[in-house]
Amino acid sequence: MWRGNRPPMRAASAYSALPTAGFSPRAPRRLTAGLGASWGYTGESTVGGGGWGNGPGGTAPCPYPTLLVRAIGKGQIVPQAILFDLDETLTDRARSIFQYAERFRCDFADRLESTAVSTIADAIRRADVRGYGPHEEILSDFSQRLPWRTIPNVSHLCRHWDTCFPLSIAAREGLEETLSTLHALGIRLGIVTNGEVQFQEPKIRQLSIGRYLSTVVISEAVHVRKPDPRIFAHALAEVSCPALHTWFVGDDPINDVLGAASVGLRPIWLTGVQPWPPEHPAPTWQIAALGELVTMAQRANNATSRISIRGAL
Repeated sequence: MWRGNRPPMRAASAYSALPTAGFSPRAPRRLTAGLGASWGYTGESTVGGGGWGNGPGGTAPCPYPTLLVRAIGKGQIVPQAILFDLDETLTDRARSIFQYAERFRCDFADRLESTAVSTIADAIRRADVRGYGPHEEILSDFSQRLPWRTIPNVSHLCRHWDTCFPLSIAAREGLEETLSTLHALGIRLGIVTNGEVQFQEPKIRQLSIGRYLSTVVISEAVHVRKPDPRIFAHALAEVSCPALHTWFVGDDPINDVLGAASVGLRPIWLTGVQPWPPEHPAPTWQIAALGELVTMAQRANNATSRISIRGAL
């Protein structure tokens, strides 16, 4: 299972053994209009911890509830945790495919006709459905687009992809700087990703970001996939943080944005990867680059500091 550096990480186990620290469903609490209306919220949240107008844990009265609720409605509460999708949110798939193509040409040089790396990368992109298609079908389609001397069988290509593509992963621009800054602000960071443990863990190691992560939740390990609310609940338990004070960043409109919103996290859509489905209202919070998260967190921190000062007066 996943081994992180600092802060300590807990590998995800079977969903039946989910930890409960920091996440305990409570009686529904009324949501303030403006925070979730555009996401189709019904006005209630079943995620516990830090309820509206309450102090930490939802038990002690808030000394300045009006200011706090207004800040929440404007999205100005500094996050205690930020959770991320992995593929195409923290990674650059186009660069990763190109790097894999370089290795592929080298490893299959004796079987391929003379072929440019760009031709191999283009064949992968044409066959690939952003990683969502059936594994064997994608690689079979890919192989048929290349000029072979001797065509390898699909199982050979599958083994090569499973082993070498995670080692070819390239980070999205600004990844290291963004995580380093957010971590220095005291924000707990984590990853929630669909996929197999043996395929996703090497990608994270290749990115060299383990020292910033408090948790990594992989769908295979917890037997539930995004956008199922349970995988987000698991991640909240892992970082011991209520949904109200947690952001979720991802590129997939359904799995990441609407999935996170359904359990009360602030969903932040990373644009430029997938189109937004027109049948759903456009998301309130959007970024075009990871570095924008730092600005958002710093603004929220400044706004919260002003609220604290005004509340003490």
